[in-house]
Amino acid sequence: MPFATGRLRKEQAAAGLRARATGTAKPSMAVSCKATCWGDPGSGGDCSALTFTGKEQVFSTNFAFMSLDPGTGKATCWGESGYGGDCSALTFTGKEHVFSTGYAFMSLDPSTGKATCWGDSGYGGYCPALTFTGKEQVFSTDAAFMSLEVEDLATVIPHALRSYLERAHVDAHVLGRAWTKNR
Repeated sequence: MPFATGRLRKEQAAAGLRARATGTAKPSMAVSCKATCWGDPGSGGDCSALTFTGKEQVFSTNFAFMSLDPGTGKATCWGESGYGGDCSALTFTGKEHVFSTGYAFMSLDPSTGKATCWGDSGYGGYCPALTFTGKEQVFSTDAAFMSLEVEDLATVIPHALRSYLERAHVDAHVLGRAWTKNR
């Protein structure tokens, strides 16, 4: 089954294979792939000594890369160590989400709310006091992170509907009675 360029075929998605690998593979086989990096070697432009399985998710800052296999929690970082290129002392088991600024990374375990940040501390690479609920959406600029906690939909939808009805000058009680009668 050849890999599609830029898209996953249905069978590949079901098998958990990623489109960034090249060649052919059977879903039951372990996949290996070759990465090619170029540019400034100190900023991640040399990955010739690294091995990739094809299951990794790859993230970057302006000066470093991170490769994470979410199934095993195994991560490899390379590039400028002060900007996220060294994660050798960190563990990533359960860390499903990774975010980055231009100078730092953050990984988040949504089940525990535990975050790990590394890279330049002035640009988001230091977060030991932060605790998350796992309901956050995380955003970043080149120099900072932002976490936005998303409320439970059971709370948000009725509030949003009430707010909409108030702006539309519709009596929610009348509308509610009419909706109940028509059911």
